[in-house]
Amino acid sequence: MPTSSEKLSIENADRDAIAFANTLWPECPTPYRFRAEDGEVVIEWSSQTGDRAIVSIEGDGLYGYCMKVNGKFVPGSFDGVIGAPIPDDLASYLRRMS
Repeated sequence: MPTSSEKLSIENADRDAIAFANTLWPECPTPYRFRAEDGEVVIEWSSQTGDRAIVSIEGDGLYGYCMKVNGKFVPGSFDGVIGAPIPDDLASYLRRMS
């Protein structure tokens, strides 16, 4: 049974994931969303050509992200801020996947 602080963390991660999703544009590829064991929300895009992008949301108002480039995952250039525009490197990568 999760503690009250764990429940709050999960609720915050859900809230932030919804806010992040609201910053995506209509033509953005549809991601998969799942919850990791520690409660973080993971949003992942993948293409048939092997492109992949992953966003990790813990519920603290920020998110981390990485993209698969030349067969390796590369961390994003910026800290993602929930509610702010998606960082340019991630947005460009996702647009290329469309």
